[in-house]
Amino acid sequence: MIVRRKSLLICLLTIATLSSLSCSARTAPSQKGATNVNAASSQSRAKRREVQLSTLTGLVVNVKDGDTIAVLDDNNDTHDIRLHAVDAPEKKQDFSNVSRRHLSELIAGKKVLVEYNPNINSHERLIGKVTIDGLDVGLEQIKAGLAWHAKEFANEQTELDREAYALAEKEARANKRGLWQYPSPVPPWEYRDSSKQNASKVQYEPQTATSPESSSGSIIGNKRSMIYHWPGCPYYKDIAPSNRVYFKSPEEAEKAGFRPARNCPTPF
Repeated sequence: MIVRRKSLLICLLTIATLSSLSCSARTAPSQKGATNVNAASSQSRAKRREVQLSTLTGLVVNVKDGDTIAVLDDNNDTHDIRLHAVDAPEKKQDFSNVSRRHLSELIAGKKVLVEYNPNINSHERLIGKVTIDGLDVGLEQIKAGLAWHAKEFANEQTELDREAYALAEKEARANKRGLWQYPSPVPPWEYRDSSKQNASKVQYEPQTATSPESSSGSIIGNKRSMIYHWPGCPYYKDIAPSNRVYFKSPEEAEKAGFRPARNCPTPF
């Protein structure tokens, strides 16, 4: 009787052991499969994040504004290029001419390298980072205070470029370079929005306003910034026509609430 009980116990233990090994064998492939699926999913996400940039080199044959150029490549094809993550003043905004001129001085008639995403374009323009001899011209525009860092596209930049552009704008603001000499310049993306543009205009119509033709040598006020300029000021002719107000003397401008520009020679 005792022998039978021992035999039964041994059988039961053997069955339990075999059952455990069988479960482990069935579970192991499942865990391995889950690991493979997770790895494949991670690789897929990484592949989606990776962007294969294209490049082209060519001669800058036209500087259209402070953030758009035309490049003639080695095959004599012309490409319109928009500087990536850079937004310069629109043509009717203050400093648009200054911004364009600064960009021209950097690259007009010179050979540049353009790195761009072939899957992204804007109004039939390639959007890319433009460099000349390793110098990032978009970054230089922002450093000079003649363009904004277009943060809307910051997530498309490398971390290094994103930080450099943000810091450049911060320093330009702090040092009142270029358009940052005005307390609150209107960003071009707001200017392009007609409703915001109308809301940002200063409602002021001075009695002394005259036409440009009859105002040669007169004081020019900027009715948006409420700053006036005189002949000899570096930005005297760069005030947008729609923002110009003409005065006969500094006293008249100040009486109307305007203040003198700080970067000009002593008036008169």
